[in-house]
Amino acid sequence: MYNLRYSGPIYLGTPLQKIPNIVWDTGSRDFLVESTNCPECQDLVFKNEDSTSFRYDSVNVALAGVEYADKTALKGKWSYDSACLANDAASCASDFHFITITEQAGL
Repeated sequence: MYNLRYSGPIYLGTPLQKIPNIVWDTGSRDFLVESTNCPECQDLVFKNEDSTSFRYDSVNVALAGVEYADKTALKGKWSYDSACLANDAASCASDFHFITITEQAGL
């Protein structure tokens, strides 16, 4: 059996920041992105403080995230910002709802 992983870039924020290697978890309903507010996160993180269109979700304020069977855990805050599949405004979704990761364990 082989492990498959779908990955590629996404562009977030205003101005657009390229996050080059997002793993598209096709079995998940949530989209999680490492943020600069995560001290454990490695590199290629979203700098939400540099985006003029970023905002935290003021309704869903509880810590969000996921824990996998191997005990890997990702936690963060619900957020909104522009998200684009290409470096082109025509591919953007404004007010895209996602989780900015602020804590990770087990990676």
